[in-house]
Amino acid sequence: MIFKARLAPLNSLVLVMDRGTGEIPGSMGKTLVAATPSCVAIGTRSSTDGDTEIVFTDEKAYPLSDSGFFMAFTGTIAIPRKRVDVCTADLRVVAGLPRSATECRVAVWTNDRKEPSRICIVVE
Repeated sequence: MIFKARLAPLNSLVLVMDRGTGEIPGSMGKTLVAATPSCVAIGTRSSTDGDTEIVFTDEKAYPLSDSGFFMAFTGTIAIPRKRVDVCTADLRVVAGLPRSATECRVAVWTNDRKEPSRICIVVE
């Protein structure tokens, strides 16, 4: 399944986690991506500069390497309720997918290393 959204998220940040149980990183540490064992925080384009396109998918074959993206993060997060969500900083769910396990692998691809205008989040 593929979800697409264009938004200017609060604090220029999106979160990948189980909304009900994810622990958000305390800071970004001046990096594009920060993570805890249950949440991945991703910086976006500044809202004053416009929207960020977010693609959220569980399709491994989603085309990325030929479209100007680079891998910004790969890792595993805990999702005790067997659901992974993309949320804004105020915990508004942008998209979500049920999973069959209590953890999932997350890969984050972006088109810029500092303020991406396009982000692709692939979960397995």
